[in-house]
Amino acid sequence: MIIHAERPACGKSTLGRVIFTEQSNVVVVSNESQSARLRACRQAIAIPDTSIIIIDHTNPSRRNRELYELIADTRKYRVWIVKHLLSQECYKYLNRYRAYTEKREATPSAAYDKFDAEFEEPSEEDGRIVPYLSWVSICTYY
Repeated sequence: MIIHAERPACGKSTLGRVIFTEQSNVVVVSNESQSARLRACRQAIAIPDTSIIIIDHTNPSRRNRELYELIADTRKYRVWIVKHLLSQECYKYLNRYRAYTEKREATPSAAYDKFDAEFEEPSEEDGRIVPYLSWVSICTYY
């Protein structure tokens, strides 16, 4: 099970799509209420052929991540916490870029403030931490 723990617009969904297209039997759980995500996660783990479950959400708190870890334990899934290593400048750029290309509103700064207020740094107790630095980190921003 892959659990993201990072701010909006850091590349969580993009990384999930890459894994989804390159691996078989992958389930991506995202974009619903927490209860719906937990229900979808339980359903995915009940399918014997499911090899990877990706929790595509910000998951700022340890308690939030722990709910998915408990589900993973029911089937002895390994848990990997993906920690994105982008700068604040990069998040802001990607947020504006996504809003422009998808013709939608940018994620408000209040969402980032809320994430920062709730964020608890993942530890090895949560699962194996995988630092991830997207290719966009080397881009020049204008």
